[in-house]
Amino acid sequence: ALAWLIFTSLASFAAEPQGKRVRPVGAFDDLPSAATSVFEKVSKSVVIVEALSSDGRIQGSGVVYDSDRSTLGIKIKGDKLFYKEGDKLLNFQLLSYVVSNAHVIKNASSVSVLQGNKRYEADVMYVDDEFDLALLCVDADLLSVSPPFSGAQLKVGERVFAIGSPLCLENSISEGIISGKREQNGVLLLQTTTPISKGSSGGGLFDTKG
Repeated sequence: ALAWLIFTSLASFAAEPQGKRVRPVGAFDDLPSAATSVFEKVSKSVVIVEALSSDGRIQGSGVVYDSDRSTLGIKIKGDKLFYKEGDKLLNFQLLSYVVSNAHVIKNASSVSVLQGNKRYEADVMYVDDEFDLALLCVDADLLSVSPPFSGAQLKVGERVFAIGSPLCLENSISEGIISGKREQNGVLLLQTTTPISKGSSGGGLFDTKG
């Protein structure tokens, strides 16, 4: 088999015209730019989710989908934020909300969200085992937010990008297409060819617009 591969490779090489190989104009020209653009736009909203239970440590991913950043009456004092209530200056809480998979935090005694070299304790707000969905709340401002998108307008064959943290490798991107659109109990499910490795569960799936 190896000899056959070498032979066919040499035959293909010999059949090519001599001189500089010309790349077809426009062929795949947008591939690097689309992936780069999406990554730069949304990667800061993707976080690592870590759950500790009696079974040990489970690592997954998550996406910051909303935040509570009301700025009414806020005053900055040093590196802390405060808001004024009457004559009192009170500490202002910044909250971030993260979506992940239910199986990542199942039976967890504690859940943390990691972003860069920072770790934040998270509270589990909601769990839906049927659709493998978990919503977390973090007492911190986690930089960027990627609001949820229904996906109803996506077409089969459209390019999509998954961003997660496989094996704790934070913010890794992979590419695929929407390979099918299914409906289950009135809920739209998207089927994709995008590679999803262990540790990426709960990460985001983004279209070319981010």
